[in-house]
Amino acid sequence: MTTEKSVIRAYFKEWRNQLSGIELQEASQKIAALVEEFCDCHMHIDHFHIFFPIKRLREIDTYLIRAILESRNKVIYTARLNPISTEMETVLIEKQTEFEPDRYGIPVPKILKLVSPKSLQVVFTPLLAVDMFGNRIGYGKGHYDRFFEKLDHKVLKIGLSVFEPIKMIPKESFDIPLDYCITPKNIFSFSK
Repeated sequence: MTTEKSVIRAYFKEWRNQLSGIELQEASQKIAALVEEFCDCHMHIDHFHIFFPIKRLREIDTYLIRAILESRNKVIYTARLNPISTEMETVLIEKQTEFEPDRYGIPVPKILKLVSPKSLQVVFTPLLAVDMFGNRIGYGKGHYDRFFEKLDHKVLKIGLSVFEPIKMIPKESFDIPLDYCITPKNIFSFSK
């Protein structure tokens, strides 16, 4: 199964690398607009965990989403990888928060305000591919699956993808599926 996932991962990595800067920015803007639509339909949600783009991996521009959430006075968090355990830790973000890349190129706040993840209601999740059942392929390190295990089952796991879902991704025992995925064209719900 891991081999098949590796093939899918490599394919979508290459496909995303082929997108022009303009195509990636347009996809980011469309995703941000649908995040705004999601917020309109879920006004009771106030606590959002967001990832910030690793430039070399050509991830979507989630700073656009940060601006939307800030304009709605939402509480925003991000993660940093603990340098010893490499577990994801939750960091509070404020309007004045400035970022710098960590050793992996992940933008993290210059001043860390580590907090408990107990308040989280949504976790926006990076990915390379997603299927019609909410199974995702990330970068293969398992950071988000381990992070999801620690969260309350009510926390919504929302993937952000440049590409539309594919038919099926092989699922392994440790994989935790998404609740939603937002692409440039749609908001997909994977409710059981």
